[in-house]
Amino acid sequence: MAAAILRPIVTKNDLQISSNGRLTTISWSPSEASSSLAVVRQAFRSVRGVLEAQGLHTLQERLYIAPGATRGVLDLREEAFRGSAAAALPSPTVLVNRPCMDVPCAGLHYLALEPTPSVGVQELESTEASPGRLVTWQSGRAVFLPSDSRADSGGSLQSMFERCGERLRDQGMTLRDVARTWLYLRDLLDDYDELNQVRDRFFTEHGLGTPGQFECPPASTGIQGFHPDDRKSFMETLAVKIDGEQRAFRTIQPKLQCEAWDYGSTFSRGMVIDLADSSLTSLSGTASIGTDGKTMHVGQSRKQLEQTLKSFEDLLETCDKGPRIPGLWTLYFKNEETWVAWEEGVRSGRYEPIAAPAIYADVCRDNLLFEMELTFPT
Repeated sequence: MAAAILRPIVTKNDLQISSNGRLTTISWSPSEASSSLAVVRQAFRSVRGVLEAQGLHTLQERLYIAPGATRGVLDLREEAFRGSAAAALPSPTVLVNRPCMDVPCAGLHYLALEPTPSVGVQELESTEASPGRLVTWQSGRAVFLPSDSRADSGGSLQSMFERCGERLRDQGMTLRDVARTWLYLRDLLDDYDELNQVRDRFFTEHGLGTPGQFECPPASTGIQGFHPDDRKSFMETLAVKIDGEQRAFRTIQPKLQCEAWDYGSTFSRGMVIDLADSSLTSLSGTASIGTDGKTMHVGQSRKQLEQTLKSFEDLLETCDKGPRIPGLWTLYFKNEETWVAWEEGVRSGRYEPIAAPAIYADVCRDNLLFEMELTFPT
């Protein structure tokens, strides 16, 4: 199978927008290296324009900001949304990872929804600066929790999951209702084994099953991520609960990879999520791992890139989606050599370009050089 993959739709404002009529994703990333903040200012203004024109409420917002540029980019965000009717989040999730290009901001991600008389969106009641969003409809509700602003929430992996559990309980939910997580660890390679142990313990306590036999664990990205306050860990969570006993989400079964729990990492490869009488598909962080759970093509950047792309195509085909799917893409490169291999592959036509935030980050194994993820309205 060719490695050619998915070119998102690009608007005249350089935003990539995808909608299924109710849910909308908006993504921006710089088209070329530039130290100017002017393009970031325009990107925020363009996002505001789309949100206002379509009457959208933001459910999830993630900013990929270069080290040293956080204050400047957040000031531009505040300026852009000041006095706006657009329902932006009080506080977005911010990753301070080094962009692969020489830019102050590697990209912006928004997941938004248009309220209707039967579908409501409200800010969660909270004394914290990052309360999140609650979506309600006739048969269910969904909770979007951004990175927790409470200082003690990321002091340890244990405290991170405990705070997540508390925030969910405030909304009448538990970890059984979680469809998707994004887990960011400053010291990923040192702490990944502990992450798996802590996660399994919490899943067991909340009735998802036992290690190796968990029922419908969330789709997930576990990646190196740097917090503006240099926390040890932080996370984002999407939980959904519908009437009755049935879950509101279904796992996507891989063909070219084994399930992650087969090698001790409890997450699903992807999830189709019922949300506000619509649906959202989220593919987990995916890297060059084979059907036996082992890293493929150790030390070979180009082959790991191609293997990851093939695995991603497989996941999309499994959920009946072809190429060129717009949505919220993120590309994670372990080192400059792998980024250069990607750039050369795009220039030569081996890979279709993906307009997405591209940042440097350790992947869950030291011999994995590339990871990618995607969320899009279905």
